[in-house]
Amino acid sequence: MVNHKESLSIRHQCDLISVNRENKHHIAKWGPLEKFGYKDFIPMFKAEKFDPDDWAKLFVDSGVKFAGPVAEHADGFSMWNSKLTDWNAAKMGPKRTL
Repeated sequence: MVNHKESLSIRHQCDLISVNRENKHHIAKWGPLEKFGYKDFIPMFKAEKFDPDDWAKLFVDSGVKFAGPVAEHADGFSMWNSKLTDWNAAKMGPKRTL
């Protein structure tokens, strides 16, 4: 089983973040990525208001011909119940497939 939580290097996480106001906000509120990274946000990620039917309606009403929501985040966090990793929304955070 892949353990993305440990395999995603801190250096790689830092490379994903440019020096911008969002990064400055992150550092001011939570500290540097080396100390508080993606893995630390997972318990806060609940997705209580996520409704896939609302998203689908929005796409249709907007005239979108194709929508490809992200199924896996850049850090390897899967938005479905993956059998390959526990690093997923069904087992952590929202505790359901998104």
